[in-house]
Amino acid sequence: MAAVDPNESAKDKLLRKISAEPLVPIGCLVTAGVLAGGIISFKRGNPKLSQKMMRYRVIAQTATLGALAYGAYVSAMNREEYSDEGYTGNLGAPTHEPATTAK
Repeated sequence: MAAVDPNESAKDKLLRKISAEPLVPIGCLVTAGVLAGGIISFKRGNPKLSQKMMRYRVIAQTATLGALAYGAYVSAMNREEYSDEGYTGNLGAPTHEPATTAK
């Protein structure tokens, strides 16, 4: 994992994160756009279109969460601590050795 510059500006950090996981901001924009379209169609008195847009919003949100989860998974797998050698797991016991039980 590359070292992060502590003097990095907010704009640079945002651009770095967007380039690392481009599907998440795209999904957020699509979700917001579909939501806005649904609200506008509701205000204009078109309940069928509004209902359809809200269903599309749920699909867009699900896809965005899926992209976020996939990005987190890939990021975690790329980290050195998750390599087979030296990974101690959550409890500190190596994962390749059986855990001992206290009696």
